[in-house]
Amino acid sequence: MLIETGFAKINLALHIRRRRGDGYHELETIFAFLDKGDILEAVLGDALSLDIEGEFAADLSNGPDNLILRAAQMLREHYNVDAGAKLRLQKICRLRRALAADRRMRRRRRGC
Repeated sequence: MLIETGFAKINLALHIRRRRGDGYHELETIFAFLDKGDILEAVLGDALSLDIEGEFAADLSNGPDNLILRAAQMLREHYNVDAGAKLRLQKICRLRRALAADRRMRRRRRGC
């Protein structure tokens, strides 16, 4: 079994700079990592599957549009691996969009 933590971060500053030739922008950012994060577990399996658990699991899809499954599939293809994996995500941290919605709601309550 493989277990990894994706530690959460807080963006303290984000500056979008010039557009590059490839269409993307250069970024400058300052951020701080938190001491907690979402936990991803993986064990060998016949096919790729993803179970999402935890307080904020309902905020995510475990369908083919999920970034974890897409990344796992890309790794399988890149390294020509036939084996699958049973993946389990313990969703501990809120999604950024949920945090932004909370901030907007608090501002409305304060009249800001």
